[in-house]
Amino acid sequence: MIFFRYHSRPINILALMTISLLVWLIYMATSYGIADVFAEQAHYEMQQWSAKKLTSETWTSTQTRLQNALQLDPQNPDLLEMMGEIYYWKAQKISLTLPAKIIAYQQALDYFLQATKKRPTSSLTWGNVLMMKNVLKQYDTQFLMALKQTTIQGPSNPFVHRVVTEIGLSSWQQLSKKGQSLVLMTIERGFVGKEAKQIENLIKKYRRESVICQYSQQYQNFSTFCENFRSF
Repeated sequence: MIFFRYHSRPINILALMTISLLVWLIYMATSYGIADVFAEQAHYEMQQWSAKKLTSETWTSTQTRLQNALQLDPQNPDLLEMMGEIYYWKAQKISLTLPAKIIAYQQALDYFLQATKKRPTSSLTWGNVLMMKNVLKQYDTQFLMALKQTTIQGPSNPFVHRVVTEIGLSSWQQLSKKGQSLVLMTIERGFVGKEAKQIENLIKKYRRESVICQYSQQYQNFSTFCENFRSF
């Protein structure tokens, strides 16, 4: 009888780990690359929407491209934010029933909130959350959080000045004292910047001159505006 003894070769664990890591890196790089292609296509298509009528078919095609990108790169805050924008466009540009429009705005909000988790220091992302909360008339603790984060993360950002001023003045009666203080602080900052005239126009648009000028002693930059207002 012949006995056969199998001599196994020593397995190089480090080499296997290195190969596995390389394979994983190649896979991830490929996935991100394909995701970028889908995202670029979706972004290009979205740029055309403001110039022409948006149909349900066109919207669905773009949304599918972006969804494909998200499946390949689900942690990407840019893709999450783009998806929020897509649902905002749906609510704005496609003829929908009121319940369907509200659902689209809520979906936009949900994606913007997901983006804040991946990019918590972005004033623009928080600003998008704030706008959706305002559109949905959801003046709750999440609204106050978005207002606070938008203000804190972008103290010198003109976009923040305009968004917080407009939303704050339009929803003034729904704001807590803390929320009103954040709006007043932002208006004071806006009065110093290049957008001062836009801030003035927003105050007049929402007829909040008297409200603002109640605080002219506390906020030095209100003085010129309030002097002009009282002279009429």
